[in-house]
Parts: sequence; structure tokens; C-alpha cells
Amino acid sequence: MQLNQLLVAVTLAIGITSGHGIGHDKPGKPTPEPTSLPEHDVPIDNNTVIDTHSHIIPDFLRQAMLDNGFTLSPDDSILSNGVYIPPWTLDGHLNAMNQYGINYSVVSISAPGLIFLDKKPREQLKLTRKLNDYMYSLTKQYPTRFGAFCFLPIPQVKASIEEAKYCLDKLGFEGVGLLTNYNELMVGDKLFEPIFEFLNKRNVPLYIHPASVVAECWEKTTHGYGPAMIDFPIQSTRTLIHLFASGMRSKFPDFNIIFSHGGGVLPFIADRVGNFLSTPQNGGYNSTEMFEQFRAYYYDLASAVSKPTMAAIKEFISTDRLLVGSDYPFTPGPAAAGFVRGAIANGKLTPEEQLGYKNGNALRILPGIKAKLLGRRLFRVD
Repeated sequence: MQLNQLLVAVTLAIGITSGHGIGHDKPGKPTPEPTSLPEHDVPIDNNTVIDTHSHIIPDFLRQAMLDNGFTLSPDDSILSNGVYIPPWTLDGHLNAMNQYGINYSVVSISAPGLIFLDKKPREQLKLTRKLNDYMYSLTKQYPTRFGAFCFLPIPQVKASIEEAKYCLDKLGFEGVGLLTNYNELMVGDKLFEPIFEFLNKRNVPLYIHPASVVAECWEKTTHGYGPAMIDFPIQSTRTLIHLFASGMRSKFPDFNIIFSHGGGVLPFIADRVGNFLSTPQNGGYNSTEMFEQFRAYYYDLASAVSKPTMAAIKEFISTDRLLVGSDYPFTPGPAAAGFVRGAIANGKLTPEEQLGYKNGNALRILPGIKAKLLGRRLFRVD
């Protein structure tokens, strides 16, 4: 059973529902927010929660996946390289936010992205633009509820930079989103250098979400459990190390990067990594510089709030680098709400640290959110 399926089963067993239905929204036409739900359009205060890790899966993306060989499971999820991609609706997303105290969500496209269209570049470009325009429609209709990270048509590098300009200059997005890897291609590869150069020049925040390794790898090592349970945290860790060892981050250090799930297993194995990479046979890297680079990133805490995890994160990463992440809809609403409470309780966060975790840290690196929450539009008006 997939981890997200197990969470759903536990949630249903204790009689709590996340409030999202199984219907689907029409492409490009967000369903109006139910009028019975509170708007939460309030000034920023100590209780405002900004979620930097949530996803959308509109119907036209689901259909594109089905049209390109993905399979539909009995629960209406799409099976993608061992990961179950659940149904998503706008109503369900807003309901979950309202029920579990999330005021603002920055949405993005999760794995596998559109790498399955890498041999169909025109189709990939067309669907990329459709996804970004759809996310823009959410931010326009609900400017105090939604922001977005721009989706890029990897591996088309020049087109990706143009799409980033479109999202940032025309749509007012919070930043850009990438995956840790696209099949065997890691985000620290030289192919991505022009993209990193662009982000660095313009100081554009980058959000990096894990993706599956090739099926031949995880199928032989996880005994039937999909890669989201084990391989996703490993991929985030591998990417953090690769960005250092490849020199990509040191070459382009002047923009913020957000990693998911507390940095994977990095807080637990950082010393081991430092010891290995500092030896001559492994490159002779300066472990102090490596740790400084790791600690300069930001990390959301989706599925990373247990007591041992929080102890390791607080020991290795400053609390002013921690962000809320719900991982909706892959994680049911009650569990997502638990990520906020769990980090505060298990991490024994001070009132000042709680404020930073809930919203202050996000506002520092994504300043456009503050203007939106206070009612000032920073994007185009059609």
C-alpha cells in the first residue's frame, strides 16, 4: 500500500474526512469557492499559515497522462512509476485549506511533470503553457488564497527560460519549480546551467520537489512499495549533494532554493556525507563549505515533523529556514494540518520560531505574498 493510501485509510478509520470530493474541474475554469466557507481574507497575523508545498492536478493533465500510457487505479488515482496521483478538485483544495487552517497555498506541479512528453516537444510546450495559465487563473480568482511556482518544459532549456519570464513578468508567480530529476537527468546537470544562471541573475526563488528514479531501480529495492515512501527523500538528499559537488550552487549562489520534506535524510547523514566527500578519493571537498551551503537553503516540513526528525532538523538547520508544507492532495487534510501542529509541538518551537515557521520565513523569500494578502495585485489584469 502506498504511504498516501495508508494515510487516507487511517484518516477514514478515525472518522475524519478531508472534505474533498471525487469530481473534477473543467480545464481552465476553476469551480467557485463554496459560499458557506469562510474567506479567511484577513490581515497577516501570528496565526496566518502559508503553505509552500501543495499541488494541483487538473483534468487536462490527468487526461494527457492517460493518453500517454499511464494507468488508472480502482480508486481513480493515476499510477505513475509507482506513485499514486490522486484526484484533485479546486473545491477540495479550498475546503482542506479552510478546515485545517491554511490561509495561503503556493501550488506547483508534482512529479512526473511532463517528462513523459520529452519526445513530443510541441505538445509539451502547449501543455506547459496551459498548466501555467490554469495556475494563474487560480491566483487571479483567489489572490489571497493561491500563489504558484512556474512549471517548466524540461528538457527544453531555452523554452524553459522563456516560460519562466512569462510566469514571472506576466503572471506574477512566486518563483519557479523544478524536480530533483527527470528520469536519470539530475537538476544539477550542466543542462540546467542556463536556467540557474537566469534564476541567479534575477534572484528568483526556486522550489525543488523530488521525483521517482527509473522504475528498474526502485522496483528491485522497495519490495513493491512505491518510491514516494523511501526514494523521494533520498532523491532530495542526492540533489542537495549533487548541487554542491557539481559546483552548480557555488557558481550561482544568489537566489533562494526551497527543498521538500525537511531535506530528506540529509539532517541525519550530513556528517557521514561530509566525511566521505572530504577524503582525497572522493574529491577532497571542504565539508565546512558544504554544510554552509546546505544550511543556506529553505526546507518545507511536509512529512518531516516527528520528534526525531525535528531534533535532527533543528540541530542541522536553523529554524529561520523552515516552511510549512501540506503536500496536498497527496497527503490527506488532517495529516497536513498535523504537519503544522507537529512541527511546533515536536520541535518545541518558541513563539518567535512558530511565527517564522507559519509565515515569516515564507514572506521573507516570497515577498509578493504579503502584497497579495493585503489586497494589492502584483500581476496582470486582463
